[in-house]
Amino acid sequence: MASSPENTGPAFEPTPPLHEHPALRALVLALAAVVAYVTAIDGELVWDDATMVGAAARLSSPWAAFSRDLFDLGAAAGTGAGASYWRPLVTLSFALDLRLLTAAPLFGLHLVNLLWHALAAVLVGGALVRWARAETPPARLACWAAALFWTVLPAKAENVAWISGRADLMGLALLLLGLQARRRLTGRAARAAATGLATALALLCKESFVVAPVLVAVELAAETTEAETDPPWRRPLARIRAPELLASAAAVLGYLALRRALLPIHGGGEEMFRLLSARDRLALTLETLGHAFRALVLCHESHLLRGPVGFAAPFVLQREPAMSAVGVLGLIALSALAWRVPRARPAVALLVLTLAPVSNLIPSGLESRLSDRFLYVPSLGIALGLAALVGALPARALRSTAFALVATATGLGTLSSERAALFRSDDALWAWERVHGDRAASVLQNAASASMRAGRFEEARDRLLETAARYGELGFDEGFPYLVDAVRAQVRATGEADAPSYAAYGQLLEGLLAERDGVVTVPFPNGLAARVPTGTPAARRYALEHEGRLSWEQLVLRARAGSEEAATRARALIDRGARSPPVLREAARVELSLLHPDRAEAWLAGLDADADTEPLRAAARVQAEALRRGGDLGLAQALFAGEAYGRACRAGASALGDGPSPADRLRVGLACLLGGETHAWQIIRPALGPGAAELEGQQTAWRNDPRRRLELAAAR
Repeated sequence: MASSPENTGPAFEPTPPLHEHPALRALVLALAAVVAYVTAIDGELVWDDATMVGAAARLSSPWAAFSRDLFDLGAAAGTGAGASYWRPLVTLSFALDLRLLTAAPLFGLHLVNLLWHALAAVLVGGALVRWARAETPPARLACWAAALFWTVLPAKAENVAWISGRADLMGLALLLLGLQARRRLTGRAARAAATGLATALALLCKESFVVAPVLVAVELAAETTEAETDPPWRRPLARIRAPELLASAAAVLGYLALRRALLPIHGGGEEMFRLLSARDRLALTLETLGHAFRALVLCHESHLLRGPVGFAAPFVLQREPAMSAVGVLGLIALSALAWRVPRARPAVALLVLTLAPVSNLIPSGLESRLSDRFLYVPSLGIALGLAALVGALPARALRSTAFALVATATGLGTLSSERAALFRSDDALWAWERVHGDRAASVLQNAASASMRAGRFEEARDRLLETAARYGELGFDEGFPYLVDAVRAQVRATGEADAPSYAAYGQLLEGLLAERDGVVTVPFPNGLAARVPTGTPAARRYALEHEGRLSWEQLVLRARAGSEEAATRARALIDRGARSPPVLREAARVELSLLHPDRAEAWLAGLDADADTEPLRAAARVQAEALRRGGDLGLAQALFAGEAYGRACRAGASALGDGPSPADRLRVGLACLLGGETHAWQIIRPALGPGAAELEGQQTAWRNDPRRRLELAAAR
């Protein structure tokens, strides 16, 4: 039976030296938690942040956070939906941050994440001291060193530096806070109530805290005295009957019953996993554990998504034999450790049991086997194992090993700082993950979207083609929309300046809307081409789902070709429909192509500044200035559509033999790049010398700056 924690230990304990004082070590842990991830504190909204934080910003009342799915709150506002993530306390915390920290809301959201992690780190330090039964100063040093190691693991950047990762931070902090608070209470009922409440609060932060009873069991086992009279085989049964553990288990069962009745937990694509064979299910679990063990052992590595899920055939999993072997070997090694070293058994149990909900024992339906954020709680098992094993060493070896652990944590903290800095922007994060990660399809798609938002349309085109190809490699037919988006990115890049791709895009829209069998080949200036089928099931499904958007884009193409009738219809559609930012920006493009900068500015007036809107505003101002000065109407139109690029390139290339100035040669070269005049560029490039490489690196900046386009067009 668990003994009262107040009755354990000596009646009088001398004040420890300053360097051994728990408060000082707690301060060090808190500072380490902040310093390791503070590089993201001035970051933007990344990945799902816009949906989750946006949902919190639109809460009509605090109770609304308890009545709907977090993603469903976002879906109601038109931002998309996902799995059932009912995390009301996290939603409320976001809403509170936004209302209290109005001067710098993004800074505030990141700061609060750091504070939650700092609190969790301090509580982990205290918990390890209790769980490892560290009674001597060297043993306590080992526990705090292990807590420091846990605090700065690079994998935790996803939990701390990513605003949406707050669920794990809050849940663990509230659970450990409840376990510590119960130690100050007297009476079994009070302690059971505190434990049950802590479990419930953690579950209201994240679903994965169904493992809370495991942490409660470790806490109770650490309080068991050696003087128990029960035989060893009966002690586990006594702990299971402990009121605190029963209260925690009751909270979990109640939560699961509530979710099943009101808001069932589900992921995406469950049907694909439901029909997997038993062998594939076992392989999926072992491979997931293999990725988890690798991430914990090679803790200097960090990735968003590990082991993208693919299918060799319908309901036949693409296997990862190497990771399955790692999973099997890891389980064997942990079993041997628990058998041979009794003091390591709580750590092994903590690691394995907290990994269970994220190991695809019940397939989650997610696109990858594992994500680093899933390791926030399971990594406690590693920390407890280090604390227990290092604490058992002789005094001299213990101190040297503990300091080696601190040195390792310092090095990992540097890596964590670099990892956290990637979460400052979508562009930085997805560009890194695309190159260094496991090429999950959503990573490639997000990298393409970041390129689009930054105005790097050629780069976005190539990344979208890569995304479409990756879906095919993984056995999915979801790649079709990204083929269409790649063509759309090409049109954004060159517009009417690249007539072949512009015309082919029109043919593609017509073929999709008419459900016409065939293949549209869209040539790109870089010599590549996209072959887009229009009559396949995937194409028909896409056309049906996006009929309104495709019709709108077809109307826009006709308007940009000079049809005032199409422009009038487009304006009427906007007046009758929802004025979303993408629609208003496209309306501005139509007006600019028709030489109506005043109307373009009117459409843009209600939009906030962003990477897509500001170049259009600048283009409208420059075009209006050119028209007021009585400039060439063709030139004014070219400021937006890019028609002057090809003409400037061809005229300049023919005049190169007349000895133009170096500046003129650079303008001609840039015009050839922007106009997609590949052949002319290859002829001109040698004459530009070292400036050629600089032009290739700056072409996107020139394309997005209308004043530079005016200078370029004027140099024809």
